[in-house]
Amino acid sequence: MIRVTIAAAALAAFSSLASAPAHAAFLGEYYDSSSSLNSIAGARAVISASGSTPTAEFDAFAIDYPAGAEDISSGTVLSAFLGPNGSITSGSDNALATSVILINGTLDLAPGTYSFSVGSDDGFELSFGGSVISSFDANRAFNTTTQSVTIEAGDNQDFELLFWENLGFTGLLFEIDGNVVDQSIAAVPLPAGLPLLLAGIGGIALFRRRT
Repeated sequence: MIRVTIAAAALAAFSSLASAPAHAAFLGEYYDSSSSLNSIAGARAVISASGSTPTAEFDAFAIDYPAGAEDISSGTVLSAFLGPNGSITSGSDNALATSVILINGTLDLAPGTYSFSVGSDDGFELSFGGSVISSFDANRAFNTTTQSVTIEAGDNQDFELLFWENLGFTGLLFEIDGNVVDQSIAAVPLPAGLPLLLAGIGGIALFRRRT
């Protein structure tokens, strides 16, 4: 009876692992504001004032907004800004004018030196591995800021990209070595059933050794 229970649990966990998505989307948050924005501190203040409760949440498949173009009118609503590269999962589909976007994710990169580029209209702040590595702390027409980043250990690294739009036109592009950051380099989170799978396999092995 013990052997059957462990095997069933392990098979259930393995089924969960096998059906997991190949790549995870990045998590996007949109914060609407009624005030003009012109700095990183101002963008952070919008998030803080909301109690870190976004106006909308979205899955980010590729950080290229609007897709294939530098910018779009800030009167555009979030869903049109995201286009095929994102999907709203909750909240309101408001315009981009005077808003803040926060995107979090984990990248699966091998050791090496990379060129991280963020194109934005207006400003942004990019953190990688817990440290700010690049920013533009003012409003601007679409332009790109590039920073060289060396990864010494081939481990998954978290990133956070803070971006705001004031008024006029807006756009956001995140690239590594000239390639848009998308799901292909997103680290896949371990399915919830994986620890159960490992425990079940270990239990089976232990049972067999004892018998």
